[in-house]
Amino acid sequence: MRLTVRTLLAYLDHVLPEEANEALSAKLRDSPYATQLADKIKASIQRTDLGAPAVGAVHPIEDANTIAEYLDSVLPGERIPEVERVLLESDVHMSEAAACHQILTLVLSRPALVPHGLRDRIYQLSQAAAAAGAGDATVISPAGSSLAAASVVSLDLPAGEAAAVESGTAQEIDSAETVAVPFRSGAAAASAANGHPPGLSPRRPDVPEYLRAGRPSRIIPWLMTLGLCAVLLFIIAKAFQPVSRLASDQTEEYTVGDPLQVAREDQPAASFDADGEEPAAVAVTDPVKPSAAATGADPSGAEVPPANAAADSSEPAAPVASEPKPATAPEPTDLMPTTPEPSEPAAAVPAAASPAPAAAETPAATTTANPTAAPTAGSDVAMPAEPANPAEEPAAVATTAPAAAPALEPAMEPAATIDPAAPPASEAAEPFGVLESENTLLIQRSDAGWDRVTKESGGLSGRALVNLPTFRSRILLSDGVVLTSVGAAEFSFDAKSDSDAVIDLEYGRFLFESATPGATIHLNLAGQEATLHLPTAESKAAIQVTAFRAPGADPEVAESIQPVVALQVLEGTVGWAVADGESIPLSAPVRWSRVGTADATNDVSDLPDWAEAPEANAVSIDSLSQKGLLELIDATKTIEISLREAVGFRRAEVASLAARSLLALGVSDVYFGTKGIFENDAQKSHWQEHFVAVQSRLDRGGRFATDLRDSIVRMDAARAPGLYRLLWGFSPEQLAGGDDFALIEALNDAALAKRVLALENLRAITGTTLSFRPQETGPRRAAAAKKWDTKLAAKDLRWEEPPTPLSVLER
Repeated sequence: MRLTVRTLLAYLDHVLPEEANEALSAKLRDSPYATQLADKIKASIQRTDLGAPAVGAVHPIEDANTIAEYLDSVLPGERIPEVERVLLESDVHMSEAAACHQILTLVLSRPALVPHGLRDRIYQLSQAAAAAGAGDATVISPAGSSLAAASVVSLDLPAGEAAAVESGTAQEIDSAETVAVPFRSGAAAASAANGHPPGLSPRRPDVPEYLRAGRPSRIIPWLMTLGLCAVLLFIIAKAFQPVSRLASDQTEEYTVGDPLQVAREDQPAASFDADGEEPAAVAVTDPVKPSAAATGADPSGAEVPPANAAADSSEPAAPVASEPKPATAPEPTDLMPTTPEPSEPAAAVPAAASPAPAAAETPAATTTANPTAAPTAGSDVAMPAEPANPAEEPAAVATTAPAAAPALEPAMEPAATIDPAAPPASEAAEPFGVLESENTLLIQRSDAGWDRVTKESGGLSGRALVNLPTFRSRILLSDGVVLTSVGAAEFSFDAKSDSDAVIDLEYGRFLFESATPGATIHLNLAGQEATLHLPTAESKAAIQVTAFRAPGADPEVAESIQPVVALQVLEGTVGWAVADGESIPLSAPVRWSRVGTADATNDVSDLPDWAEAPEANAVSIDSLSQKGLLELIDATKTIEISLREAVGFRRAEVASLAARSLLALGVSDVYFGTKGIFENDAQKSHWQEHFVAVQSRLDRGGRFATDLRDSIVRMDAARAPGLYRLLWGFSPEQLAGGDDFALIEALNDAALAKRVLALENLRAITGTTLSFRPQETGPRRAAAAKKWDTKLAAKDLRWEEPPTPLSVLER
């Protein structure tokens, strides 16, 4: 069985035979497009925002009889493709057809049940109307009397049927399926006798049983809602009860003033020494880390920092006295020192003592000490944890003041500690510059993703920077040079060995000027080193870094991508040197350019439009969209989340800028899928700039092309190959080889994204759209598509001027 819209509707309404149902199920599993179409049909029936086809529509497809014949499988075969194309393109028609098919399925599968009382009343009304027009009439009585001629005439029956009725008896009529009740009841006769019109009853008709039910109570739903809320609150309280109990337990165990004080009942009491005096300090094991007894380690090597020692102190802690133990050295644990044991035991103390490293190295061992008591070398206390061997006594631990600590031997000198709060060397260095612009969006890469740079953010580090589209970011460098990033751009700063900063210009448009004469700027232009010298304060230059790819070339092939760099002198004279070459003096309005490895210098009459800053109070689409997007940026959220939320904003220009900003950050999935930019007809005024932005990123090749391809596959796997191919463009040779026909076919595709990309390709090739609107459906779009069919038949779909590498500078 073929998989068509009609068979899919029958499959969804469960009216197909078992074999056909299994065959269609297998086809749905194998076809992602069919699965998406089935989901679309189900969703369209439940959508309440869809309207209905116009009542006065004259198009054949919108005729109710045409849809009825299509659903009943009696429509001629040559008209079926046209009907199905309209259903696939219009959600309104698809929902209407699916709902009609569902209703017909329910009606035809379940016969209508008419109550006997309702049938009696209907027949009484018919007989009463006939009696009022014909006068006295004879009715069928339950006794079986025959119909009179007047009654037959009043029913307006044909002559043959009237004869059959007259010859039949009332019993035969009662036994029929269609007429099984008398035309007039006794109540009607009684009402006629009382002066009322014959066949009409003065009393109100009986209320059906389904209408006699009392009005439902309004308080019951409220009570049910309150009950559900109470149950939900109870479940939430029970779910968070362990967390609150744990927090209260921690509050009771540890005091706020001294976190080393422990109030646990299960801690053993402090032991006393031989003289009966209470020890000066009692060592307490960390409740999180295992004790030495639990791990089988020797507690004599445990290091106990003094209570008044700071956590980040680099002073060596007091040594720990322990009983000499001839046994072999235990395995190192969290409570053991990390430095090796000395070959000979230390002297000058009653018990063998080993020097302890800094207190910061042993966070697991903690003590509580009496600051007024003066500990002695012979004062020892028992460890609170039980020893690994019950037969042995726990080793004694002594604490001494930091001043009494012996000097460390050279072999036992602790390693240098690193302050965790100190920033890395690359970030602690002097910043390269500061941002001077206020109403702009300059994004800097961070460990967590992307962060916005503002005037209050401080200096710029060496991390990658991205300037979002249409914004201008003015940066004052440390050497007095002013760098202005215009529109979508990527750049970063790097420090050379001779402390001169190098500016890596990966992509975009940049302006350079300096308030001090004699400024020299070291640049890295997409991997090519260069030096720009501004001899005077009036010198000003513009640099643009981009890439060129011929239409139709595979962007994932490295040979298809040609880097394009252009330097244009705006004012004064500049010195320009590429790599280790000699400096070339350039004066306005000279433009130096390089395509691949070929250099060229020529005079240009017009300066680039983007070099001039717009007026401060000028009102334009760009200024309005910038203002709207800045208002939507939430400082409490990441920049990506804020931009994704802005894509759904009601103002199309703000949503357009947000989508292109995400693309500049490498997020391209917002353009594809059922809710993508190319499927959103609210963006119809901005589709051209979206197409140029996506193609510009694709032209950079490499990972930019693969990331874009992966995003299309992830969002729309069924149409990914066709969409990705349309982004390549078409060369003159490909158009002459038959791809022009594929472009025209794409204008009639069911997917709006394909129609949009096909139209933008045709616009780039021919410079016109022939009033074709891809968002329209039905006959309007078909009429505009015929113009393109005529152009195709005339073989007029050809490039007037194929793009050149330098043409990308104007894009």
